[in-house]
Amino acid sequence: MIVEQAFHHLPEILAGNHFPRQDYEGGIVAAFSLALLQEFNSRNALNPLSLIQCERPYKSKAAYWQNYHDKKKRYLRADLHLNLAPLNLQNSALSAYGFRLSNWIEAKFYRAFHKQTGLPKQNTNAPTHTGHLMADLYRLLALVPRSVSKTNEEKPLGKRRSFAGRYLLHVYSGDVSQHLSLKYRNGQARTWLDALTNEGQGSVRGFSTKLEPSTVVSAIGPNLRGLELDLECTNTILVPSFGNRQKLYYTCILSRIDAFRLTMGDDYWGIKCDGTIESSLNNDFKVFERISEFVGGRVGLKDDSEQNSPLPLAQPILENE
Repeated sequence: MIVEQAFHHLPEILAGNHFPRQDYEGGIVAAFSLALLQEFNSRNALNPLSLIQCERPYKSKAAYWQNYHDKKKRYLRADLHLNLAPLNLQNSALSAYGFRLSNWIEAKFYRAFHKQTGLPKQNTNAPTHTGHLMADLYRLLALVPRSVSKTNEEKPLGKRRSFAGRYLLHVYSGDVSQHLSLKYRNGQARTWLDALTNEGQGSVRGFSTKLEPSTVVSAIGPNLRGLELDLECTNTILVPSFGNRQKLYYTCILSRIDAFRLTMGDDYWGIKCDGTIESSLNNDFKVFERISEFVGGRVGLKDDSEQNSPLPLAQPILENE
């Protein structure tokens, strides 16, 4: 619940006096990191900075995915990772509220302003932004490590539990409809966007990129059409009251992924609401690896830096050296 509690600081950071204006996605990630740090400090957590990591690679030790087309190395990473294990809060009762030990967060900050007035305006690149949001969702579902303890690894399928949590933080200047294509050209609603942008619990059934036009697919990533997605999520939304919306305001949404299933051909892999892993094979790791490699080699890159290997960690200097 720490992630949700920190989320409620965002309106203060974005709209309060004496706070600098945030104009870039990195600023939102940094602001949210500080909100998380504030939550840790309120609990007197030991060494709270060690629990938060920005730009966390999905794979460790400089491991990488390969681009499906040109075989170039891809070092994909999440915007934020939160380690709650040292707090010793985990139990089955709290897990039912979505509490997890290892939490991965992807963030999106959509903004468009008139140059003269500085007020929000309709974004002219809505299809691309729509695709980027789905790309981050694919990352969270397919690239986050299985996160199964050694004790759980020995259990049969159906009793193995993952301790990984997944969050999608998306913030908009003005209304969501100013930045995303909520409907197809024929007027039909994008139900998967409704599931991520409406308050409360949402669900997606049988989503595939083959349902999307090329303008959206190019941002999600090419050749992901063979993958289907089912999803359960819980959204917390912060907006001004309808009667008191100022000309400049923000819509803040935190989507917690409660359960999902990724299907590719005859294989499927996913996690239920209680953290239990489901898979088409008893050796679920094999299915997970196949789907993860498929998505990691095709999902859209955030920027060119994801093709650069991370620097090796410096070795600690021992006192007797």
